[in-house]
Order: sequence, then structure tokens, then C-alpha cells
Amino acid sequence: MKYFKEFLYSAFSGVISLILVNLFGFYMGVNLTVSYINSAVSFLLGIPGVTALLVLENFIF
Repeated sequence: MKYFKEFLYSAFSGVISLILVNLFGFYMGVNLTVSYINSAVSFLLGIPGVTALLVLENFIF
């Protein structure tokens, strides 16, 4: 049960961070759209997943 709560906290924080980056990313000069793949990555990996998406989308491609 402890691991399930930790997973839910990580998933919730990842989804919230994806939404915040989508809303306020324009002011920072980054763009990250909310799509099925980005939502799944942020849900499964949390904040490190959103960070990885930002690096991949804005700095590598």
C-alpha cells in the first residue's frame, strides 16, 4: 500500500507539472503540448518524465 501511495503522488505531481509547463511555458520560452504520449510519460514517470520531455522536445529536436 505504501508503494501505491508513492506512485499516485508521483503520477499526480507529474500531471500537474505537465499542465503548469503547458500554461506557463510560453513565458519561459519552452513549449510542451498535452498529448496522449506526453500525458502517459508524465503519469508514469512523474516530474523526471516531464523534465525529460522538455529536454527532448525543446533542446534536442
